[in-house]
Amino acid sequence: MKILFRRKSLEAALQKTIKAVSIKSPLPILGYVLIKTEENGMVSFSTTDLEFGIKCRVKADIQEEGAVCVPAKIITDLVGQIYEDSITISQSGDFPLELTTVKSKYHINIREVDEFPIFPKPQDNPSLSMPQGTFREMVRNAVVAVASLEEQRAVLTGVYLHALENEFIAVATDGRRLIRAKEILDEPPAKELSLIVPQRSMKEMAGLLSDHETPLYLTYSEGQVFIDFDNTSVFSRIIDGKYPNYEVVIPKSTDNKLLVEKVKFQNAIKRALIMAMDKETPDLLKIEMSGEEGSDEYQGSIKIMSNSIDVGDADEEVYIKEFEGEPMSVAFNGRYIYDILNLMEDDFIWIMLNTPIMPVVFKSLEKENYTYIVMPVRLKKRKTDEDQIEDDVPVDSYT
Repeated sequence: MKILFRRKSLEAALQKTIKAVSIKSPLPILGYVLIKTEENGMVSFSTTDLEFGIKCRVKADIQEEGAVCVPAKIITDLVGQIYEDSITISQSGDFPLELTTVKSKYHINIREVDEFPIFPKPQDNPSLSMPQGTFREMVRNAVVAVASLEEQRAVLTGVYLHALENEFIAVATDGRRLIRAKEILDEPPAKELSLIVPQRSMKEMAGLLSDHETPLYLTYSEGQVFIDFDNTSVFSRIIDGKYPNYEVVIPKSTDNKLLVEKVKFQNAIKRALIMAMDKETPDLLKIEMSGEEGSDEYQGSIKIMSNSIDVGDADEEVYIKEFEGEPMSVAFNGRYIYDILNLMEDDFIWIMLNTPIMPVVFKSLEKENYTYIVMPVRLKKRKTDEDQIEDDVPVDSYT
């Protein structure tokens, strides 16, 4: 084979496909990229760890057809350090791959093409289509609430994708927080979709997508999900199991509603977290919400408090733009709130709740179909051995 590439297109293809390369696998071939000529002057680059895979196609000047397997990291790093506009790769027989530019020449050892796993193809037609930017934003939000891989319930270690009629929903929860992103499809899906995709696959897919309105096509086939866009194909295994009924966690209505300036609230949370270093209750914040009369600009305030026996304490106040309900004190894992606020781009956000032990809803003004839930921490009193002073500690775990 012999192919002449524009350096930028070759580098872009390698940077995409390197995301699916397996470094720690006992199968050496999974650390390689398969480069193969195709029809219409296209060259494909494929990588996989058997559970997740990426195939990217780029236009090139194909002078001799063929295929070759080369170490993905080696060729990616090498091309990334070349500054000339054109790069030629060539290979024949059992000889190494030769990579040449006007001023340089490199030889890279190869492996047999037959060793590379067969890249799967969907057996069905696409289930749905939607703008890349929309899907990317849904996934970017949902993955924040995915449970860690140590979670015993495997279904919580992925993002639940559900499509029915004209709605597409992405949901994730770790039992302590929940994020649901919902969008309306231009066309209903070809069939009802219900599957759980591993967090890593979702993150990598989102990283490959653009913010543009150009479409992607999603297909569910033979226990795998496929996404096609911009001459790129991605596949991932799905997680077997039934996703929990997350709808029961989302309050149908709330008695207390607060409109708060996002940046000021987020910065106060960030500062309070610096002091929330208690060994038994890391990241624990207490928040007191109350109304205030006599001000035309603000209707109340939120106090954000944290403390650590070894470090000290924090006490911040943020004014509330609008307040409906009764004064209330709630305890949270502040890190969960901060991560959610980091996803929002609004000037003001809604905080809605019923009681100090029920789910708290954070709502975006711009993305009305996005719902963010954080479970409060239930507190009980403890007494220290020295002075018998009562202190707040969490009960066992979050609800």
